[in-house]
This record gives sequence, C-alpha cells and structure tokens, in this order.
Amino acid sequence: MGKTSGVVLKKLSDRLKFVRGLRSFTQSELAKRVNKIREESGEEISGEGAQQQYISLLEKGEIKHSAMTYELAQALGISHDWLLHGRGEMDRAAPEQRKENVKIAQLTLELQKEQEERQKMESELLAILRDERALKTRINELEEENNRLQNLIDSIM
Repeated sequence: MGKTSGVVLKKLSDRLKFVRGLRSFTQSELAKRVNKIREESGEEISGEGAQQQYISLLEKGEIKHSAMTYELAQALGISHDWLLHGRGEMDRAAPEQRKENVKIAQLTLELQKEQEERQKMESELLAILRDERALKTRINELEEENNRLQNLIDSIM
C-alpha cells in the first residue's frame, strides 16, 4: 500500500509529506498551488482557501480526509488514487522520470533521517556541554570549600 520502491507509505499524511518533499514545495507553496487550481476550475473559495496550517494538519494526520485531495494530487502531479489510498502508480510521469523521482525521494528521505540524527546528536552534545559546565562549577565550589577548610585548620593549629 503506497509502496514507492522500498518506501512504504501507509497513510495519506505520509504520502502527502513524502511527495511534497520530493517536489521541494513548502506547505505554503502547496496551499497556493491548490488555491490556484481551485480558482482556475471556477470553484468558489470560502475564506482564504487552503492555507499552510491546513497542509500541516493533513501531514500530521490530524485531518484524515480532505475535500481537496483531487487538487492536492493535481498540484503535486501525482495520481489521486495513490495519494488517497496508496494504490497504483504514484507519478503520472513517464517511466524514466518515475525512476528518477523514486531515487530523488529515497535520497530525500535519507537526507531527512540524517538531518534528524544530526539534530539529535547536537542536542546530546549540548546536554553534555551543560553537564560539563555544571561539573566545573561544582569542582570550583568544592575547591573553594576545601581552601576555606584548610585555612580554618591552619588557623586552629
């Protein structure tokens, strides 16, 4: 279901985020593309139409179904059936382009994982540095206490 050359995307939210990343669209850019498609089709848009926050909620899985899945698929250049259900081919492009898109998608996912790992390592390093500073401060306090006690002993003797 929603398989893309080794990458399994079971939910609409995962497929949407995956393809948006593949196309290098921000959530705001995708919302604008959806609104443009809706306007061109003559659809009356209530309020401000699709917004970045709406795309974010879809990608987080907080919105399970959307009336805009056709426009989302069109804006992303993918099959509606694939986006909605994970069935069939993702891309409507030629087979050569599909292979290239899959490779780009795999590299994009690898890059995202590496970036997440790097952020985790940076957080851990910062925690270690904070601990080191705290230990140095405590050592200084203990040395000062030791000096004070030594001075007290010296004054008694």
